[in-house]
Amino acid sequence: MMKCYGFGLHYKNKPDEDNIMKLQNISKETEMTLYVVTHKEITEYPTDRTLIGVGENQHAIHVSCYDDNGENISNKNPHYCELTALYWIWKHDTSQIVGLEHYRRFFYKKSCINCRVLTKEDILRILKKGKIILARPERSRATVERFYRKSHYISDLMACRATIEKQFPQYVSDFDVVMKKRMWSVSMCNMFVMPKVMADEYCAWLFPVLFEVEKQIDIGDRDVYQQRVFGFLAERLFNVWLHHRRVKVYHARIGDIHYRPIQEDVRRFFQVWGRRVKKLFCLNK
Repeated sequence: MMKCYGFGLHYKNKPDEDNIMKLQNISKETEMTLYVVTHKEITEYPTDRTLIGVGENQHAIHVSCYDDNGENISNKNPHYCELTALYWIWKHDTSQIVGLEHYRRFFYKKSCINCRVLTKEDILRILKKGKIILARPERSRATVERFYRKSHYISDLMACRATIEKQFPQYVSDFDVVMKKRMWSVSMCNMFVMPKVMADEYCAWLFPVLFEVEKQIDIGDRDVYQQRVFGFLAERLFNVWLHHRRVKVYHARIGDIHYRPIQEDVRRFFQVWGRRVKKLFCLNK
């Protein structure tokens, strides 16, 4: 019988005990760095976060660190998005816990009554339960593969599968399972909070796949949005890695510091039900 750990993540077996141990050994003294990736100046953000600058204009903004220091892939930012910051964290950060958020997206508490950004204390309590923190899934009934086919170039995703089959064949079945999942059961945005050792393991798997796929596809004729292909692919591949590793997950709300998640929930509610009512009226004409 299949059991569910976290929202939408289904496994035949219990979560990997090694992953749980990495999380349960956390204490208040555990060193944690929560990075906020930004390509522009921002004045309002949680005070317990660390800003990391990316993009060609990164040195025009005032942040704690930049993704072009030391070993880096900063020049790939137009195509890799926040992954250039993730690569820098992988190669340079020495914290025990690391997190990645966006300049306009932060992890929020689930409570509608006390809707606020997760603090380090909140995060520690969640991690000690043996769960990593990810973005709440999209509310879409489309499968992962169908959604990607509709929004991007499906050949890129198939190139990922072929590369995984060659480099990490034990992950192919996980790839196939995740591609058939509904979007409401996977986490997007490339956002997380987890032990650094787990993040390192993920990066050691992810980047060799992306670098190989980069050699195989030509994005020169694509528009600026579609050239962000490797960020899009990583959103899906993260779920493949999680599925294989059987990681327990806490799905946090995502919200802008100026735009509370409860407002987003109301907007989404009317958006979804508006489409359904419109479809119903069209059918009855």
